[in-house]
Amino acid sequence: MLRVHDQPDNKYMRKPFPSIEIYGKMAKQAKGAGENSPVRKLERFLFWGTVRRKKMDSSISYVWRARKRNALGLPWTFTTYTLSEDRLFIKSGLLKTVEDEVRLYRILDLTMSKTLLQKIFKMGTITVSSADKTMSEFEIKNIKDVDAVKERLSALVEENREKKRVSNREFMTENDIADLV
Repeated sequence: MLRVHDQPDNKYMRKPFPSIEIYGKMAKQAKGAGENSPVRKLERFLFWGTVRRKKMDSSISYVWRARKRNALGLPWTFTTYTLSEDRLFIKSGLLKTVEDEVRLYRILDLTMSKTLLQKIFKMGTITVSSADKTMSEFEIKNIKDVDAVKERLSALVEENREKKRVSNREFMTENDIADLV
């Protein structure tokens, strides 16, 4: 009895599909390939839209990465947010790419908000106030799992403040002191 891949090729006949053994070998190779495995490439393509992964710096380890999403919750925008242990990167643009960076110890306040449409699509926006001159107040818009991201960002901000020994002081006026008494 002839199997599909043992049949002779005919120019009018379709080429046979690879057998299961070949797929088994491909799966074993994919497991060993790690970062460049076909599964990882497909995952990166579906999420980021590219197969090739660009690294900013090999010494930077990323805690969180996400794309800004459109109104329907799909990541079809040209803005990416990347959080490392000590910095927050915001990269935006298609023809002209701009990358902003904020040191986490310079962040003063985090505010989370969700509109009705964002609640439906399980998204949210984090408004960040910082002591940075170029980016004093900015938004991390339309991201998934906004509660966990805000808590992680807040924990990293506090950790970096303790590490750098930075404190946030608020100045009180006489009216504020009178309100307390």
